[in-house]
Amino acid sequence: MKIYFDNHSRISGWRVIGSDAIDFEIGKMPDHDKRVKVQILSTLHDTHVKVDAGIERRAMEPKQVGLKALDALHVACAETAKVDVLLTTDDLFLSKATHNKKMLKLKIENPLRWVTEVLK
Repeated sequence: MKIYFDNHSRISGWRVIGSDAIDFEIGKMPDHDKRVKVQILSTLHDTHVKVDAGIERRAMEPKQVGLKALDALHVACAETAKVDVLLTTDDLFLSKATHNKKMLKLKIENPLRWVTEVLK
């Protein structure tokens, strides 16, 4: 699962950003109960990024360096929303993103590691 956050809200702090890519990934979850729970959580977003031709074009670059197509789409959506961090528990995605961080316009982190840093 991927979650996008930005810290542009001076009043409430962090904001959750949703996207068509997140909705698609949630829809593919085979476990119905888990999918319903995650769908409920996904409605807490402040902003929703719609995939368009520009996002699809941007997603081609991270895909060319080895990110899976959907992960590259997450990157493009998150960059479009100008998020501060994209959170994921996908270790392969984290590894590929870390290896190619110079071409990405955002930080990609494991949620537990990120929460630990934010709470310091």
